[in-house]
Amino acid sequence: MSGALPDNRLRPEPEMKHVILVAGSVHGRAVIERVQPLLTWLGKSIRFTTLELGAERYLRTGETLTDADLNLIRSSDALLIASPPVRGNVKTIPVGLLEHEIVFGLRHQLGLASNLRLFHGVGARQDLDVAVVREISEGLYFDPGTTTNPGTPQMTATTTSVTSQEAVERCLTFAFQLAAARRCQLVVAHKTAVLVAPGRIWTDTAIRLSADFPWVRLSFESIDTCCGELVVAPEKYDVIVTDNVFGDILADVAAAVTRAGDYTASVEFPDESGPCLFEPIHGNLAAPDPDRYLGMVAAIAAMANQVGLASISRELEARVRVQAAAMVEGRPIDDESLMEEIEPRKEPLQ
Repeated sequence: MSGALPDNRLRPEPEMKHVILVAGSVHGRAVIERVQPLLTWLGKSIRFTTLELGAERYLRTGETLTDADLNLIRSSDALLIASPPVRGNVKTIPVGLLEHEIVFGLRHQLGLASNLRLFHGVGARQDLDVAVVREISEGLYFDPGTTTNPGTPQMTATTTSVTSQEAVERCLTFAFQLAAARRCQLVVAHKTAVLVAPGRIWTDTAIRLSADFPWVRLSFESIDTCCGELVVAPEKYDVIVTDNVFGDILADVAAAVTRAGDYTASVEFPDESGPCLFEPIHGNLAAPDPDRYLGMVAAIAAMANQVGLASISRELEARVRVQAAAMVEGRPIDDESLMEEIEPRKEPLQ
């Protein structure tokens, strides 16, 4: 798979690894049930521990993300989430509470800093291969904001966005490294003509880091232009890097263009050592349809690579692509071939 995760595939397969498995919602439980045969045989190489996070636990206990939860996750090799542990349709939970305390809480407490989504086209778009890297440790999402003069014509909402040199450099370094392992093209997408101060940090830092990656072709685009060009000429893109909010939108555009929304994984990498977070991109879990679970298999494949199960990761990725092509053609997923056990193989270091 071209330009996948920072590659561990030439390392020998490790001993038993420990992965925390979170359903996140009723739909997440249904998805886990659909991939249970896969998880069962993976259990020969991975010890799975289930952890309940999300609306149901909050309604029952009032807990969101506890110290015990975090200690368990920190002791693991990876965190695998089937569905976002958020409010969903539960109207009795305040808007944004679970997003800020669980989703953003995990990012803050685990030091998760860079998000990677790899979009590979299928069917008529099978030539497309676009990577979106997104800074996820700061920005508008982390401030729920304040409101003054509520209920009056003068009601005003204020939200603060923080852009730091440290976070931007960390994310850009990740993006440069990824581009260097792929087709050596990196686009930095922002809105520098309007968001002058944060835009300057992104631009200046990218130019400075480019000296360490002279073989990577660096360019800059306005985020709105980038979204439009991604629709019109997606084949010209290799790796695109941007901030938290812009990246959230850009990834959805890439998913739609490549038709990859139903079979793409999202991976969040820590700034230092610690477990990565793996999940299907949220779009393919928006509808309560457990038949649309290829994104979960893609997340499992990405997780398998990260914990050292290289041959299993490659085979699962190949299977996901075959089934994704079938979905595009209107054919059902072949559960039997998708879930069939894969024997891990040792691979020599090179």
